[in-house]
Amino acid sequence: MTEVYDRMLDGLAGAVRALRRGRRRCSDPGAPSFLAHICEELQAHAELHRLLLPPGLHRPTDEPCDPEELCEALFRAVLEPAGIRLQLTLDAVPLSIAQAWMLNLVVSELVTRAARHAFDDCGGTMHV
Repeated sequence: MTEVYDRMLDGLAGAVRALRRGRRRCSDPGAPSFLAHICEELQAHAELHRLLLPPGLHRPTDEPCDPEELCEALFRAVLEPAGIRLQLTLDAVPLSIAQAWMLNLVVSELVTRAARHAFDDCGGTMHV
């Protein structure tokens, strides 16, 4: 549960950054469309948090943890707003639902921290 709480805090920090970006541009004539974009970012963070919930907590326990779906959510919530592209390579590995959930937490943490600390304002490509 602690990891989920930490993920929530990271997501909220991302939401605050998105709002700050919006606040700086509110005097622009394009503010309404930009604020709509901010809403999309916040929705992407909410979806990311939903995917990171433990099995059985607000989602069926038999739902598989899909790494492609997780990486797409990470891209929309964390990478795309920072101008970072994602190159994803997956190998099929049989995992229990609990193992897949824990692996998703690790991937999410690594991607989020790399986006925050390893890329400058010019973006780049992240390989997962």
